[in-house]
Amino acid sequence: APIAPAPSVGSADTSPASGGGAARGGCVYVNRGFVPLKNKDPETRADGLIAGSVAIDGLFRGPQAPSGVAAWVAPVDNPQANEWHARDPARFALASGLAAAPAMVDSFGREAPGVLPRGGTTKIEFRNNHLQYAFTWFGLAATLVGVWVVFVLRKLKL
Repeated sequence: APIAPAPSVGSADTSPASGGGAARGGCVYVNRGFVPLKNKDPETRADGLIAGSVAIDGLFRGPQAPSGVAAWVAPVDNPQANEWHARDPARFALASGLAAAPAMVDSFGREAPGVLPRGGTTKIEFRNNHLQYAFTWFGLAATLVGVWVVFVLRKLKL
């Protein structure tokens, strides 16, 4: 299967993305997880290579390109060296000559636990700032009431 690494932002690692689903005439890239750069070559992590068909549990994700300020400073993809800095399965497929789905799967790592690549590194956590938001908005509302009271009292004294 072709390997299309998608390095994580801010660290020196790689995430092998293996193509699968060829039996149905297409390909879905699977981000198999974290691999240190020293193990980028698949031969250095032979125990983590999977042969044959495998069922993958993971998170289905659309393409991700840098946006905002990150787009200005993000390194450019290098398809010749198989170095990718944006998760874009269409570009992976173009470089490898495969027909691929426009999305990919981030593996939970259950197909080869305990070996590289280390799957399950995608974090699905939503910040819970509801109390902070409540204090902010109620504080703004109290301030507005205070300003209104001062305004009304000044009008009544005239």
